[in-house]
Amino acid sequence: MKKSPWVSYALILLFLIALGVSSLQNFQPEPTASVKLPSWKPTPSVGVVVINGPISYNYSSTSFYSQTVDHVIKNLNQLRKNKAIKSLVVRINSPGGTVGASQELYAAIVAFKSENAIPVTVSVADVCASGGYWVALAGDTIFANSGSLVGSIGVIMQGLDLTEVPDKYGIDTRTYKSGKYKDLLSSWRDPTEEEEHLVQELIDDVHIQFKEYVQQRRNLTAEQVNALAMGQVFSGRQALDNGLIDTIGSFEMAVAHSKSIVGLDESAPLVYARDQSVTDWFDKLSLRFSGSSPMHWVFPQLPELH
Repeated sequence: MKKSPWVSYALILLFLIALGVSSLQNFQPEPTASVKLPSWKPTPSVGVVVINGPISYNYSSTSFYSQTVDHVIKNLNQLRKNKAIKSLVVRINSPGGTVGASQELYAAIVAFKSENAIPVTVSVADVCASGGYWVALAGDTIFANSGSLVGSIGVIMQGLDLTEVPDKYGIDTRTYKSGKYKDLLSSWRDPTEEEEHLVQELIDDVHIQFKEYVQQRRNLTAEQVNALAMGQVFSGRQALDNGLIDTIGSFEMAVAHSKSIVGLDESAPLVYARDQSVTDWFDKLSLRFSGSSPMHWVFPQLPELH
């Protein structure tokens, strides 16, 4: 019986495969030195945080581009994770805001520079007043333009006076309360002398806190602060003369200063915190155009710095 030529071809192929496997088993490659790739190092940079518009925990109904305190703190947390950032510039353009929000933002900046051991330079744009100035006090150096508005170291509480509405229009309210001061700031009745005293005490206490921060951070005497803390605003040049800022200069000058004090080259890049997410922007758009905006006259009315 004649063998098929395909059988012979198969046997030859198997022989060659076996020979190849044997050769591979006996082959020992020459040891080679391991190559260590250079590690990537981020470029030393200056972080930038922008505070724009009224300072509060809610979106402002008066400025589309205003930011919430939570958003600014989120930006600080983003920069905190970047170990390449060697200094921070805080750009402020704010007329003020609520007391608690301003204090919290001040504390967040102080904590940032303490934990990261980096200097903070503040750059004032058009206005840095009241709560905005309170936040600026967290900086090690404050720059402002000569015509910037700075200061307004004071506290205010306001409400509507509707006491004549019942007689004129026959509209009144019924109030049920758990204590005699629960409707302390009601717009529908005149306050008693005792209530006026309580409100003034509250405002004075917050004002004292504000002045203590100014005195401590700006190295001023109590007499100097009292003269500057009557709610007035100053031009950048006047603020410099009164010790409320450190130097006249633009944002670019503040950035150059921030680089120089930590030994960075002029070409060192700026790192801005990532902008709001798409969801945040849609939420803000919804707030602006749905007709629902944060109530400004809420009772009890919060003390404000503006």
